[in-house]
Amino acid sequence: MTPISIVMIVYNRERYLRAAIESVLAQTYPNFEFLIWDDGSTDSSLNIARSYAKLDSRIKVLAAEHRGFSYSLKAAIRETAFPYFGCVDSDDLLAPKAIAETVSILDANPQVGLVYTNYLLIDENDCVSGEGELCKIPYSPEQLLVDPMVFHFRLIRRSVYNSCGGIDLEFASAADYELCLRLSEVTEIRKLNKPLYYYRIHQQNISRQHRVEQILLCHAAVEQALVRRKLDDKLELGVELVGQFRLRPKQVDRKIDNIRFLGDRSNSPSSPSTASSPIFIIGAERSGTTLLRLMLTAHSDICIPPESLFFVALESKYGTVSDLRPQIEDFLNDLYNNNFHRFGEWNFDRELLLNNLTNNQQLSYVQAVYTVYQTYRQQFDPTASIWGDKNPFHIYQLGKIRRYFPGVKVILIVRDFRDCYNSVKKLVAKKQERGEVWPGLKTVEELTHQWNQVVKIIEKYHQKWEQFYLVYYEDLVREPSVQLAKICKWLGVDFQESMLEFYHKNAAEGLVPPSQIMWHPNTLEPVGIKGINAWKDELSLAELETIELMNWQNLEKLGYKCSSLF
Repeated sequence: MTPISIVMIVYNRERYLRAAIESVLAQTYPNFEFLIWDDGSTDSSLNIARSYAKLDSRIKVLAAEHRGFSYSLKAAIRETAFPYFGCVDSDDLLAPKAIAETVSILDANPQVGLVYTNYLLIDENDCVSGEGELCKIPYSPEQLLVDPMVFHFRLIRRSVYNSCGGIDLEFASAADYELCLRLSEVTEIRKLNKPLYYYRIHQQNISRQHRVEQILLCHAAVEQALVRRKLDDKLELGVELVGQFRLRPKQVDRKIDNIRFLGDRSNSPSSPSTASSPIFIIGAERSGTTLLRLMLTAHSDICIPPESLFFVALESKYGTVSDLRPQIEDFLNDLYNNNFHRFGEWNFDRELLLNNLTNNQQLSYVQAVYTVYQTYRQQFDPTASIWGDKNPFHIYQLGKIRRYFPGVKVILIVRDFRDCYNSVKKLVAKKQERGEVWPGLKTVEELTHQWNQVVKIIEKYHQKWEQFYLVYYEDLVREPSVQLAKICKWLGVDFQESMLEFYHKNAAEGLVPPSQIMWHPNTLEPVGIKGINAWKDELSLAELETIELMNWQNLEKLGYKCSSLF
């Protein structure tokens, strides 16, 4: 195994440094030295780095006065000696196979002096937003003149680096780009089309703080490259700086006061507090929200209608209206005639709802929403004392849900993302067989945004908000009676055996609408474990690797072990 050097320059990165160091130590390729150069940090970064050096002999920590990134990088590279070297920023992350896959290319191709990978963008909380824009640009020495696509992660052959003179300190924040321009003129550069690096976007990015300066330095680097390539008599570089302005709506909290429901008194709630304490089931696509809804609805005290987006979808039109009574017919038409939010699948008695709405002395949008939910309970399960809602989309609406329903109890169900994707993949295939297009999220990139949101919610609310409950799909189907008993205790009701026989009630009453039952065939039979880890047999290695590269941090946070990266 060819020994390599990894260099990390640190300046006041205590928030991200541990994760960055650990991502290097987690490499599947073990034969490396790891030099951490502290550029005069004034926070605890140096102490953090030294604590890791005590635990791993491959780590060497050097501390120096603050001289800036380019100076420190050049000095740090000079302190290493192995044939190949790569750099990891102290606020970024390296995928576990990054070194192994780039080393193999340099080992097998002596004409290649630099290999670089694609990268994924992450935020302050390690959530992935997708591949960076530079990943889409094919490499060529000519294209490098206008697009700095030779980005992270880069593994460089030291002999080539030395032959071209190394880092030029005159280019400061653009020194790495200027170096790549010179390398492209003396060696072959190879792109590895895998996202093996996680580039963090946050407010303290050096490139953001000195963006204009960096652009000017890049311009100078390209002009020098044109001279070296004898193209300056034919070409010159034009630079355009474009500003963008956007208007966005303000967030306005709406208080919920004096809510009252009229209609059949025997079936209506006795007090506003009952009405304002619903159960909201949320989770990512194909994580088990429908299953959990059916299990809870099989309890005699709980009534949860099918999935609908009506209260979110209609808010833009009616949310600021103080009295909806003059617009009740418009409101009902929007409820019943818009297929997007699927309210029509509730098979609601329109006259009953109209009566309940008109019986309010004043009808704000908040009151109208409450009345819709309560009328469903009144029509379909009048003995139930608890009502609720189920919708994966509502993971993005939790703030709004808490404003509308102050007493809400939220149950988030989590499932292994690989099984979620595998299930979506099957749905897409079924739609294609029928000559239809699956309207929901279907790519790993799209689903990753949703999975990020799930993790954000857990980090924000789990064990920090008493009205939030977390349940794992795998636990629910392995031991349904145990998990349901815990949920019932949290809700303040007794567990009922009928909850395990939800499929009988679904078959008898059509709790899953006919248009959706083909996507939920298992809801007509007893709960089983066949959906657990189905991804192991049904996903390709390429699919699995893509999912894990984009989500391995979140998978590990949730307790799921990655398989393709190690």
